[in-house]
Amino acid sequence: MSGNEIRSQTLPFTCLFLKDPSLGAIEQVLIDKTTAYKSYFYNSPLIINIEGVDDIPDVAEIKKITDKYNFILVGFSGVSKNDIKIRIFNAGLPVFNALGARDIPQAQLPQPNPEALKAAKKQETEQSQHAAGNAQCSGETKFVMGNVRSGCEVRADHASLLIRGDVSNGAKVFADNDIIILGALRGRAVAGAHGNVNAHIVCLQYDPELISIGGVFKTGDAIDEELHNKHLHIRLEDEKFKFEVFEVKENKKE
Repeated sequence: MSGNEIRSQTLPFTCLFLKDPSLGAIEQVLIDKTTAYKSYFYNSPLIINIEGVDDIPDVAEIKKITDKYNFILVGFSGVSKNDIKIRIFNAGLPVFNALGARDIPQAQLPQPNPEALKAAKKQETEQSQHAAGNAQCSGETKFVMGNVRSGCEVRADHASLLIRGDVSNGAKVFADNDIIILGALRGRAVAGAHGNVNAHIVCLQYDPELISIGGVFKTGDAIDEELHNKHLHIRLEDEKFKFEVFEVKENKKE
């Protein structure tokens, strides 16, 4: 037996909630996001929620726009009309949590259970708190005392970020200044998030999905093999990444 299994799993996705379904409005929100945080959203999976609109443009045209700004369109949610659902399926995309395959007036849509909403909100808050460890700010440095788990984000606005732990696959950390990770970098690290080209990234094990400094980015699939899992100090030099391998000296008792 191969040992392969199919299991249900909750994964992090960016979700675009449509209020104006026009192609121009969809493109504008992607422009706004990628202008501010180009590398942060690079190759991010995207779900488009359409529960707030009556119809959507041609799905293939929507996908062209998301591709243009380096989002990966993985499907739609909030779909209540059968004809829209069929159009999405015909475009080769899935529908997540579709509200049945029939036309339902907005006023007749089932209302969420208040207790379920409360429980979901509590779970989201607890996950956020755990992701950040016990995050504290000291001067211009934000400290995270623990691992940043998959699906979680940590931000250090107008500050540097020091993480005493690992940044897992699927986790995102970014700071306006430096990022120092006293552990493994396996997720995304964005230093100099608002254009600070003098920012640095330091980690004790280099295996990222993406790194960025001052808007210059490099994806994990472009990792030089000799840098894999090394202790690294990363900075920009002439708008190109400079990688410096360093050793960690252990204090030995005599």
